[in-house]
Amino acid sequence: MQRESLSFSKGVLESPVLRKLSNEQRQALLARLNYIIELSDKLKYSHTSPRVRHLIDDIELDAWVNLGAPEDGIEREISSWLIDTSWSSECENFAPSSLLDHQLLQRLGSSPDASTPAALNEWLSKQARHLRVAAQGAIDAADICTLVAHIMAMNVLLLDLLSSIGRARIHSQL
Repeated sequence: MQRESLSFSKGVLESPVLRKLSNEQRQALLARLNYIIELSDKLKYSHTSPRVRHLIDDIELDAWVNLGAPEDGIEREISSWLIDTSWSSECENFAPSSLLDHQLLQRLGSSPDASTPAALNEWLSKQARHLRVAAQGAIDAADICTLVAHIMAMNVLLLDLLSSIGRARIHSQL
């Protein structure tokens, strides 16, 4: 479901980092965050589909695309690497973990118990919920440091998801 008129808070928009971006780059970042919310919806229901393998393939591709570097030299999109390195340096005494919800922090680095379909489904459901929390937290951030912390958490959750899918493929579970 496409949301209408997403916007960052005044505090985020007034940060030096976002003031340097073009309107097109800001809109691309908002679209990326909204895309993760949509991906979380797809992930939440993937295990109930009769075409699980096909949906997991789509989710994997979506996650890789979202984490990827910009495709063009113009850099309309902002890379995860740039946010993690350059943007985080704009935050004095940056402690991302202090800006994130405790449950979201606990979720980072998790991997599924794939011993039963029910356990895997539960992990996918939790992963979807926390991806949504991280992306929505970035959209709703009051300042640039909170935005960066939530994007960093979102990226870790995506990497956890990709790692788990890769391991499942290696062990012939997908």
